Amino acid sequence: MPVITRVAANSVKQPAELPPEAYRQAVDQADLAISITDPKANILFANDAFARVTGYATDELVGKNQSMLSSQTTSSDTYRRMWSELAAQRACSGRLLNRKKNGLVYLAELTISPIVDAQGKTTHFLGTHRDVTELHRLERVVGNQKKLIESVVDAAPMAFALLDQSGRVILDNHEYKKLLTSMGGNEPAHTLLASLSPNWRESLSSRPESEHRPPSRPAPLAIGHHVADRNAE
Repeated sequence: MPVITRVAANSVKQPAELPPEAYRQAVDQADLAISITDPKANILFANDAFARVTGYATDELVGKNQSMLSSQTTSSDTYRRMWSELAAQRACSGRLLNRKKNGLVYLAELTISPIVDAQGKTTHFLGTHRDVTELHRLERVVGNQKKLIESVVDAAPMAFALLDQSGRVILDNHEYKKLLTSMGGNEPAHTLLASLSPNWRESLSSRPESEHRPPSRPAPLAIGHHVADRNAE
């Protein structure tokens, strides 16, 4: 017969509430730059990481408007879009060209969330702030390299396709597209791979693990004069 034990509600240990000061310390010591403003973007709080990113001391930031960081070169459309989102009490993100205290212009990636009270009124904005200047530079470098690769591939006189490990074509050229059209939409690369001898496929699959391509590495496949040439490792 089961035994039912009744425990008085006040005898159950309740988890201790985190004191307000702990919240402030957590935000202040976070590596991510964080600021809190009033609805007009006047800075009420900025943590140490925010000061490091902008070059201003926290006491130089508090009481000032966020506009003090603007380099005056961000498009007005970006600001209008972000303010429109905030007015609708939705979080918004954007990249702004800001200026550090030393005059250096940098690309800031902002995410701003409205803080709403019990009556549904926006009382503050909580913002996070990252310097993504170097990230943006690398994105442009990668983008330029991608365009260069695509132009070289497209200029190749033979059909060329780049497949991922699942056999999906992720890059092809003009000659390959012509071949695809002439085959009625049947993927030429898939047709070619299916025609390979079982012995060849078995020898490929039996290679030592150290010789296999990493899962994320695409497999180039050039098709010309009915010959497939898989890249040699």
